[in-house]
Amino acid sequence: RSDALKAIKKQKETVIRNMAAERYQQEIRKGGGEPAKVALVESYILRDCIAGMKELPERSFNLVEVDPPYAIGLDKIKKAQDRHVLETYTEVGVEEYEPLMRAVFSEGYRLLAQDGWLLCWFAHDPWFHPLVSWIREAGFSLFAVPALWYKPSFAGQTRMPETRMGTCYEPFFYARKGNAVMNRQGRKNVFEYTVVSPERKSHPTERPIEMMEDVITTFCPPSGRVLVPFAGSGNTLIAGSNVGTRGVAFDLSETFRNSFVARVSAGEVGKIKSYLQ
Repeated sequence: RSDALKAIKKQKETVIRNMAAERYQQEIRKGGGEPAKVALVESYILRDCIAGMKELPERSFNLVEVDPPYAIGLDKIKKAQDRHVLETYTEVGVEEYEPLMRAVFSEGYRLLAQDGWLLCWFAHDPWFHPLVSWIREAGFSLFAVPALWYKPSFAGQTRMPETRMGTCYEPFFYARKGNAVMNRQGRKNVFEYTVVSPERKSHPTERPIEMMEDVITTFCPPSGRVLVPFAGSGNTLIAGSNVGTRGVAFDLSETFRNSFVARVSAGEVGKIKSYLQ
């Protein structure tokens, strides 16, 4: 009963966000809206990322942040109350993952400036070693020790508690093109941020805006450009706008884009956060 009530509440919230997004997009079509908000909304493009990336000019970004579907059966991992959200989440099968990632890395390399960074979130099992190979084959230099998002106070997640401990972190590889150097040097490779509360998140794998600000400023120079092939919640775009970078992002989900538009329209550009202030 409790799970069903939560699911109904989430569905109502989605409907409200969709209506708010449509109202704001109508305002934009009529020539209204604050310029900063309009620019941020229009940076989230509803399109297949490979097709969109192929039309962008080479060497036009300083950072590419890749947060793809993990190809690990997300629908079997998330709890029942997230099912209505997962219906709009585009998971990929194991057989689709390799060609998708190779294409993203190839286009990402082309689109990065001569000295730029690629970040790639992933699932350790079974993708650690394949990803190392694919990233290097695309032309990047990769130190195969990932950075981690550690989630304090998170109980952990496991489908087999009798044999496996709950996972309370997510890894990402960072790879460089050319002679890229970090914007903030000497930082340790653990980003410690609590998860976004269920009441505030609109995406099943949403990352905190505050953490993404930290990630972006670690790798990207001030006023740099960030490409996000898998936009999801759009929090990387929001984090970038908070710290002064510009972005372009692609996604296939109109529901997630509507949530992003609703959040931007209701907030103050440069000050939108995941955590309650």
